Amino acid sequence: MKTIIFCCIIVLALYTPTFANPVLQTISRKVSLGGKIASGNTNSSNLHADFSLNRNRKWKDETSFIGSFDQESVNDILSMNKWSLSARHAGSIQKQDYSFVRLDLDHDRFKDIKLRTIPAIGYGHWFSSLKEYKLLAEIALGYQKQTLLNNTYQDSFLLQIRGFGKSRIFDDETISEDFYAYIDAENMNSFRLVSTTTFLSPLSKNFSLKILIKDEYTNQPPSGIRRNDLLFSLGLEYLVETVTE
Repeated sequence: MKTIIFCCIIVLALYTPTFANPVLQTISRKVSLGGKIASGNTNSSNLHADFSLNRNRKWKDETSFIGSFDQESVNDILSMNKWSLSARHAGSIQKQDYSFVRLDLDHDRFKDIKLRTIPAIGYGHWFSSLKEYKLLAEIALGYQKQTLLNNTYQDSFLLQIRGFGKSRIFDDETISEDFYAYIDAENMNSFRLVSTTTFLSPLSKNFSLKILIKDEYTNQPPSGIRRNDLLFSLGLEYLVETVTE
């Protein structure tokens, strides 16, 4: 019943009209690949890959698809294996305010999650959308269904809070922070925090050096599972961007 109610809310949200006229359309495609290898007394390695496809019609709407994959091993024993996919559509309410619908899918083998599905609907506000400095905040209501590795499942309503900031430093280098809080609306003591910090330094028109630090904290993990996952990755990002009037 929770699933039916929430799907109806999302369908209604998709038909909410937008009132702003498009000014610019920007389509960006990104792919990045990175990792880390250490040897000696302890041999460790990790691999990180991600992609994004985004269409932004300024002050009208934005559609994006994002995916990532992370794997890590220590002394040839796998210690991290996770992937995530996300689809999101946002429509302007007025110039800097917008509503959005979002669907997240993810898998985390070492947190006993075979598949986690989170549809959500929410509201966001741009405090700054300048090229040199960006800042936004979002709040949303979501429905989470987790299928565990033993094929049992858990479900609950979620309160989602997001903060995103990006700033230019030095010449063309940028640093960004994307923070999510997922709070169980039926048990506020159960929550998950995800922080992604990214540093980009352009090497050419399309390629950039990318340093990524991703930290995921779950305050009530299943028994025997660590609360915190921390990933550091150094790699390259490839970007193709098209802007039309």
